Amino acid sequence: MEGKIKNLDELFEEAEDGDPYAQNELAVAFATGVELPKDMEEAYAWFKEAADQDYSAAIINLARMYETGDFVVQDYEEAVKLYERAVNQGETEALNSLAYMYLKGKGVEKNHQKALDLYKKAAAQKNKRAFFNLGTIYESGDEVRKDLKEAAKWYELGAQQGDPNSQCAIGYFYDIGAGINQDKQKAFQWYQKAAAQDFALAQRNLGIMYENGCGAEKNLKEAFLWYKKAAFKGDAGAQCNLGYLYEYGKGVPKDIYQALKWYARASEKGDMYAQCNLAYMFEIGKGVKQDYKKAFYLYKKSAEQGHARAMNGLSIFYFNGYGVEKDYKEAFRFAFEAVKKGSIDAQYTLGHLYENGFGTEQSYEKAAKCYQISAQIGDERAQNSLGYFYEEGLNGKQNYEKAAFWYKRAAKQNYVHAIYNLARLYELGQGVKKDMQKAFELYIKAADDNYPSAQYEAGRFYELGLYPQKDMDKAVEFYKKAADKDDPYAVDRLLSLDKNENSIAAEIIKTEKPITRKTEMITLALFLLGLIIIISAWMVFKF
Repeated sequence: MEGKIKNLDELFEEAEDGDPYAQNELAVAFATGVELPKDMEEAYAWFKEAADQDYSAAIINLARMYETGDFVVQDYEEAVKLYERAVNQGETEALNSLAYMYLKGKGVEKNHQKALDLYKKAAAQKNKRAFFNLGTIYESGDEVRKDLKEAAKWYELGAQQGDPNSQCAIGYFYDIGAGINQDKQKAFQWYQKAAAQDFALAQRNLGIMYENGCGAEKNLKEAFLWYKKAAFKGDAGAQCNLGYLYEYGKGVPKDIYQALKWYARASEKGDMYAQCNLAYMFEIGKGVKQDYKKAFYLYKKSAEQGHARAMNGLSIFYFNGYGVEKDYKEAFRFAFEAVKKGSIDAQYTLGHLYENGFGTEQSYEKAAKCYQISAQIGDERAQNSLGYFYEEGLNGKQNYEKAAFWYKRAAKQNYVHAIYNLARLYELGQGVKKDMQKAFELYIKAADDNYPSAQYEAGRFYELGLYPQKDMDKAVEFYKKAADKDDPYAVDRLLSLDKNENSIAAEIIKTEKPITRKTEMITLALFLLGLIIIISAWMVFKF
């Protein structure tokens, strides 16, 4: 009778006349709410009418209602009985469902071997889902011994039968080389086949391959198109990736609003990467009003799922008190967990906490190890910190050459702190050949990046004529720039120049060495000593 029913009136008429096919179709319409208002009571009644006539599709549908507890009281044993009835009528789909009940021990005693036998029997009858289920069982290793080669075999057999789940799964196996030799091109081909059947996960994976140029020539526009298809089907991973392309203008014009929209959609579905990305946008106020509380909430949601970058974000928020009360112990805990998860950014964060003893016992040795790992990966902050450790010998190994090496690495990435530190080494000839011109050029570069200490040093070079010639107008110009940023040495130098160029304070400030962390206190102490001498002389003169 299939194909005979043309409209709802006919469907009702045929169902009431006792046609089991019509009864099952009417029940499906009530159950899904597609063509009729959803009504599970009506759905159950019509499924039962058809099942009582041994209509196998209705028996399976009724069994699923008892299995899931949808409208009826959940009853696994009743579900098993109904599945067995359908199996006896030759329904391979019922074989698949019955196998699951044995696998999980629902309504029957758990029996993994029985489950495998039933799945294999269904697969022998070309049931597509059975191939995929067998692959999943061997891949997970939850119920049987994990065997990726066996999983790959079943996935490939299912893929050859045209099952999109299996096509996507075997594509992934070829993609990462699980159970079979890695083959990006074969992975791409299987993803294509599944994507052609509107399988969202395969469409997302195709987008990833186009974005990264793996298995196919890099094509950001194609990546965008495939992500978009999957995103509109509700795939959270694709929605996150689509947001990323919009955020950075890859394969599509940059659109922060669209980026926020897709990150938000994926975040609502619980995608930890989208939650972390959205948190960062709230943290820095990118396309939205800066909101530390929202950022903290999203980082926390992402971190709870084990996302390392979000854990590092939480560490920074706890350290600075962004959106939450300051808590150094929590800052340390999250940085430590993030490092365990493989976060390179967190290596620097953890190193900083160890260096200063925030939330943990101070340890230069542990800090140096963290900085070393992060620096080797290319983190310019860690490179600068590691340079400082070698310069000062904080980990017991003072080495100016290594200090210069790491400062140079960070300076190449235009990290202003490292540019300034490298300038000092060139001026003093520590770890590098003394070169006043090079030192001056680096101070100017850092000064142009609004680094106040470098602006002060540039002023000092002009005032003393260290390089190039002496130029008091330029000196004052740079001192003023640094003073505007409350640099105490620049403020004092300007005051000294205004009062008396030959004063004791001016002579003290006119040092030929740059200000370093070590010399700052010494210079200040000498300055104060000079003031005491002046005051003492004035007191003697007065009395």
